[in-house]
Parts: sequence; structure tokens; C-alpha cells
Amino acid sequence: MKKILYIAIVALTAFTVSSCRKDRVIGGTAVQNLSGQWWVKTEGSDGSKSGYYALNTFNTAANLPTEMWIDDGNNYYGLHAKIATNADALTFSANAATELYFNVKVTITDGKVLLGVGKGSGTQTKTDSIYFKATFTGDPVVYTYKGYKRTGFTADDH
Repeated sequence: MKKILYIAIVALTAFTVSSCRKDRVIGGTAVQNLSGQWWVKTEGSDGSKSGYYALNTFNTAANLPTEMWIDDGNNYYGLHAKIATNADALTFSANAATELYFNVKVTITDGKVLLGVGKGSGTQTKTDSIYFKATFTGDPVVYTYKGYKRTGFTADDH
């Protein structure tokens, strides 16, 4: 009888302790509305054009609303840099930031994310869009990047 009473007390104590535990609220990052994988096309002021390729934007280790990483995976020009952000205004820029693939400086202007105004190229699914201009030291061409956030549908992937 003592054994059954002991097991009942332990079980009741375990249940009581576990029911008092608060679940942690897990939030997003400081730049979550600016972050994601994007399908972008690039157009140069010299008339050069690219097809769609992947570009990623994501928070830094410090997870601040004032900075993020931008990375094209060395797919087009080679753009991998830490840039300034205004998470509330959904804008970003860089003034002679160090580009890490080729160790040149990149300046980004007019960077913005527009929530819900993009469309996947295959499904026409509503998604976010991204736009910015970039110049690199030693290259007089101004590159304009335009694209949409990855929808998850294979018909929109490139």
C-alpha cells in the first residue's frame, strides 16, 4: 500500500510541476520581414541582363534591426556583404560595404522590400518583392536587382 501511495504522490508532484512551466514564446528575427530567399534578375546600366537566380537576405549573429547579410551565393556578380537596414521601413542600403567574395566595396541604394506585392513567376502566387541598385568598386556599371520572395512552389523556382 505504501508503494502505491508513494507512486501516486510522485506522479501528482510531477504533474503539478510540469503544468506550472511556462511555454517560451519563440519569435522571429529582428529583420524577419526583410529576410528570405529571393528569385532575382539583374540588369546592368550597360544593357547586361541575367536570368533568375537565388539571392538570400538574413539576420546577423547580433540579430539587430539595423543590419543584415545579403548573399547571391556568388551566382551573378558575387555579392556577399553586411548591409544597413531599417527594419520598420523595410529598407536597406550600404555605403562602401566590404563584399566578401572578391574583397571589393559595394554600395547599395534604393533597397526595399514590398510586402505582398510580388508574384511567383509560374503560379502567380502573391508574395513579397525586393528591389535595389548596387555598384562595385572598379566597375562603372550600376546593377538593378528586382525579384520576388520564394513561394515554395516548384513552378516558381528557377
